[in-house]
Amino acid sequence: MREVQSRCSSVSTVAQAGLTFRTMDQRQKRRAGLTLTEMLCVMAIILILTALYLPAIASAYKRIMTFLGGMS
Repeated sequence: MREVQSRCSSVSTVAQAGLTFRTMDQRQKRRAGLTLTEMLCVMAIILILTALYLPAIASAYKRIMTFLGGMS
């Protein structure tokens, strides 16, 4: 009985301090998708990687076309 009473008093102390604990369901509902900031960061990373790789892809394409043109 004392153990139950001590647990109840600690719970009431936490409640008095204004602390609330969310259940797993509440957290999952809140994090259903990407936030706008996360989506913009992903788009920025994709654009930066594309800008870095585009010149290399273009020069490889040019070499391939030169090679294929020389074969005929």
